[in-house]
Amino acid sequence: QWLVSLAATKTGWAKWLLWKIMKGDVGNPKKVSSLSFKASLLMLGEAEAYFREVRERPNTYLSGALLNLWSPNESAQKIRTHPDFPQFAEDIGLVRCWQIHGWPPQIQPKPGTDGSNLQFDCR
Repeated sequence: QWLVSLAATKTGWAKWLLWKIMKGDVGNPKKVSSLSFKASLLMLGEAEAYFREVRERPNTYLSGALLNLWSPNESAQKIRTHPDFPQFAEDIGLVRCWQIHGWPPQIQPKPGTDGSNLQFDCR
């Protein structure tokens, strides 16, 4: 927990070390993909690993891992602005949800569209 706390406070070496420890567990069926594991990937800004874990290893606490996407911090913004985020959002049903219930302030459909076909901008 000490290392995670240091990594969360943007200590570069702690983030590097935590990622070094965690990256072998991404996609590993012998390891649990918990909410804290997914949240740590997001906190580290490891977009590809985060997308993979959410897509391929969902669990009952998935909403908690998605909630962190809207945090006003650099790591969450790094995930939201990653080139693969639009497809990720489409794949897991976020776009359809936004079309029905409204778009978050950080994500908006491109003018003249409803956001379908990845026609939205992320901030």
